[in-house]
Amino acid sequence: MVSSGSASGKKSLNTASLLFKLPYYTQWGQSLLIAGSELAFGSWNAKQGLSLSPVHQDNELIWCGEFLLLLALPLSTVTM
Repeated sequence: MVSSGSASGKKSLNTASLLFKLPYYTQWGQSLLIAGSELAFGSWNAKQGLSLSPVHQDNELIWCGEFLLLLALPLSTVTM
């Protein structure tokens, strides 16, 4: 999902929303997170990654998380 937004009503910024939906069964008390090389994903430190939240859809457990990115390029130059 890509959208254009504004910050403080002053300057229009281009943003992209990364939405993670992972169907994965876990035991009670376990959790999932996204870790990666970027600072926003904990710089490979699992304790600082993006925590996912469990959502039940029918008989399936879906782990969801969202991250908002500020884009350096105009939205018209981004291809997905």
